[in-house]
Amino acid sequence: MGATVAGGREKMKYDNLSMPEYFHILINIEDYPDFTAKSRELANGFFAAAAYDADPHYARFEYSPEALDRRMDWIYDDFVAGMNDQHWLDTGYFREDLQVGRFSDAAVIENLRQKAPFNLVDGAWLQNILTTGPCNEVQANLFSIWADEAGNGKTELNHCNVYETLLRSANVYLPPIVSREFIEGDFLPSGFEGSVFQMSVGRSPQEFFPELLGMTLYLEWEATPTLTPTVRMLEGRRIDPHFYRMHVAIDNIASGHGALAKQSVKLYLDDVREKGGMDALQSHWARIWKGYVTWATIGTFGSDLINHLLLFDGKLPDQRKAYAAQRMTAMITRKAPTARKSHGPARLGGRLLNELFTDPPALMEALLTDPEGWIDRSSPRDSRFFRELLSFSGPMYKVFTPEDQDIILDWVESLREVPIPPPPPVDVGLEMKTILSRYADRARREPRHRAFTFPQLDGTPKSIRDWFEGPLEDLMAALARSQWIKSGSVEGSSFF
Repeated sequence: MGATVAGGREKMKYDNLSMPEYFHILINIEDYPDFTAKSRELANGFFAAAAYDADPHYARFEYSPEALDRRMDWIYDDFVAGMNDQHWLDTGYFREDLQVGRFSDAAVIENLRQKAPFNLVDGAWLQNILTTGPCNEVQANLFSIWADEAGNGKTELNHCNVYETLLRSANVYLPPIVSREFIEGDFLPSGFEGSVFQMSVGRSPQEFFPELLGMTLYLEWEATPTLTPTVRMLEGRRIDPHFYRMHVAIDNIASGHGALAKQSVKLYLDDVREKGGMDALQSHWARIWKGYVTWATIGTFGSDLINHLLLFDGKLPDQRKAYAAQRMTAMITRKAPTARKSHGPARLGGRLLNELFTDPPALMEALLTDPEGWIDRSSPRDSRFFRELLSFSGPMYKVFTPEDQDIILDWVESLREVPIPPPPPVDVGLEMKTILSRYADRARREPRHRAFTFPQLDGTPKSIRDWFEGPLEDLMAALARSQWIKSGSVEGSSFF
């Protein structure tokens, strides 16, 4: 009873923290020995949110070795169908209400930086997979994967180090991952979810062993086809793709981590069936698949990152001012604990500067309106703030990192009233043809497109696969004639 009460107190102590805070605790777990109960609670919360209906690939199914092979082959083949497509950072981003072109190199580097909280703990879900005592083949397989992730004793091969090398090659230098400065960086909070998930589960590997098998299968199985476009994209930007090329190779499903992960699932379930029968097998399989689907569908980082890069790259001009102010506010809040003790009697806009750091919007307004004229909106880089305060001889030299200074400049520049030009007229037919062209190769290889048909002009059916072999304009016309489309009505079109 006493232990239960103590465990409850430990969990309550850590309730309602942010994902970056949980990340900091888990990466420094030796300093938080009473976090175990909370880490289990976090792990179970992630598993409870597994979204089996997010994609047909992730729907539940009853296990047999043949059923597993079919499902994994289906998943893999569908990813292979898009393996030669251009990366979306190169092609641009398309959705119903937005069409934007190629992203800048700066956005590509920002994409890499935002993924640092995840990739700098690469392999952490398996770091406790083996303890003292007898070891079976399944544990040996998982330990082999972990040893590869950790670099097999060679510092330069450690996957986390390889990613840090990638960042530094792109001129991105982050604070040590164990420091508070790391989580106080300009990262998306949802970017810490995957790391908190894997480290929370990895704290209790025996309790969550089936789920860990599923997590391993997910991360290792899809890497080769899904990361190949990233390798080409980075090569095209003259950024070293070694971190991603390494995963394309080492995670292969023939003899690499993908193959080891699937073999481990089968070996584990063979052992469960031998000891507990078919009911036990299906129960453990459900937990394995839950681990797979949880990691496949966890959190909102994917959509958050896309929206962040659209704002970062100036592709949402109507939201630029609010975005720049948000980043400026976050930076002031991050620096406030030290800054509000450092300015003595200095005043800005008639108020003590130390006091203003408790009210970021007021500080920003004072910075703009102070009679001393610290900010020049028409030429931000020539502002007195930069020329006098941040220069080599200024009192705030090196107080702001280059990234911090970019945040300040972006905020000031966003305040200039720049008229937004009207969007050019859209040729919707050409846009439709562009979309079809992008997916044509994939569509021609899709086996199910042999069974579905659109009518020809004489009414005879023709398979969708065959339509994709001809002019795309003919396919568009056939789609318009089909029963799937009601002209002028999205709601009335069963296609949607």
